[in-house]
Amino acid sequence: MQIVAVKLRGPMAPRAFRTARTTRLNQETCRVNKSLRNPLRLRQALAIAALTLTASFAQATSFLGYDMQLVGSASVLDPLNLQMTPNATDNVGAAWVTTALSTTQDFSANFSFSISGTPTIADGIAFVLQSGGTSAIGSGGGGIGLGGLDAVASVIHTFANNHVGFTGNGDPFSVQDVPTDLGAATSITGFQTVSYDSIGKTMFMTGIVTVDGTDFEVSDVLSVDLEARFGSSMYVGFTGATGALSSDQRITDFSLAPAPVPEPETYALMLAGLGLVGWQLRRRRHA
Repeated sequence: MQIVAVKLRGPMAPRAFRTARTTRLNQETCRVNKSLRNPLRLRQALAIAALTLTASFAQATSFLGYDMQLVGSASVLDPLNLQMTPNATDNVGAAWVTTALSTTQDFSANFSFSISGTPTIADGIAFVLQSGGTSAIGSGGGGIGLGGLDAVASVIHTFANNHVGFTGNGDPFSVQDVPTDLGAATSITGFQTVSYDSIGKTMFMTGIVTVDGTDFEVSDVLSVDLEARFGSSMYVGFTGATGALSSDQRITDFSLAPAPVPEPETYALMLAGLGLVGWQLRRRRHA
């Protein structure tokens, strides 16, 4: 939209300028309203708005040497704190390793976490595997950023839900119970090791959840063929959310072995680099 400023003289100049500007604004508004009556133009406008929102919703960063895509409320506070939600209501966040992981080989992931706040704390976090890309994010509140995703996850579900373990369908409410009231705590810390046996098509989880100083051993097993579920590769990351109640939810350590599989573009650059090295060696031999 262009507003043209006209230099006027005399006592009526301010009013005349406002009238000219108002006329231009009214003309522009009428033009936009007419264009939005066209269904095709309306869809185009909505698509542009959605792309703009997504671009402002996600950001790239690094955490413990892994390139991550952060979505929603997720943020890296410092080298050892990946915060999924601040201690505030109605937040949902996700963080994804940007390089995909192969579904056809074994892997093992280790992570530590902390959840703190004033009881009743809510709602929880999850270690997640999915193939929907690095902008994926699920529902808030009890959905803990996982609900609605086509995902496999290891869940720590607080509030009055008290779930710790695997879900094979992205539903945190389907996870096994733990024998303590997680929502009544002020501090929950712990660690998990999540591994996958690609031959036996089985995932394993072991760990410790420390609730206000008391340790609880946790473990779970899930039969799942990740290749059949997600194709040749998947994305690894974390989600978390709050609803009407809140907590500060963080990932405080993370490692993944083997390393994620490079994307095809990365392979192409590697091959191009090797080709250049070979060409330089041949030049030296002929020199």
